[in-house]
Amino acid sequence: MVARRNAAQTGLPPNFKRAGRSPAVPDATFDVVMSRLVVHHLPGDLKRRGLAEMRRVLKRAECA
Repeated sequence: MVARRNAAQTGLPPNFKRAGRSPAVPDATFDVVMSRLVVHHLPGDLKRRGLAEMRRVLKRAECA
């Protein structure tokens, strides 16, 4: 997996989770959320819920 290889190059421990396959994730858990080839297929209400969930689990960005 490209993401695992790239994460290994940073020297930081990656934490990958698959939506729907992991137990409930606490708020502000992740630095990055990636979605490939799915969001555009969702109906409007489910798309909004999915995007809201992605936002919920993201950590707040620190601006320099």
